Amino acid sequence: MNAKLIKLPTYQKYVTPFLEKRMSPRSKRRMFGMMGLVFLISALLIEQHLIRILLGVIYFSLVVGLSWYLKKRPTIKSEK
Repeated sequence: MNAKLIKLPTYQKYVTPFLEKRMSPRSKRRMFGMMGLVFLISALLIEQHLIRILLGVIYFSLVVGLSWYLKKRPTIKSEK
C-alpha cells in the first residue's frame, strides 16, 4: 500500500518536495495560507474564546516549527 501511495502523482507533486525540504517559496506560502484558512474556519465555528486563543497559539507554533524545519536546506527558486 505504501508503494502505491508513493507512486501517486499527487504524492509526488506535494508530499515529496516537503519531505525532501525542497519547496519553493510560493509553495510554502500556499501551505501556510491553507493551514491558516483551516485554523480560521475552526476558530470561527468555536464559541469559546479560550479555544480560539489555543488554536492561534497552535497555528503560530506550527508556522514557526515548519519554517525552521524547512530552512535546514535551501529552497528551490521557482515553481511552474
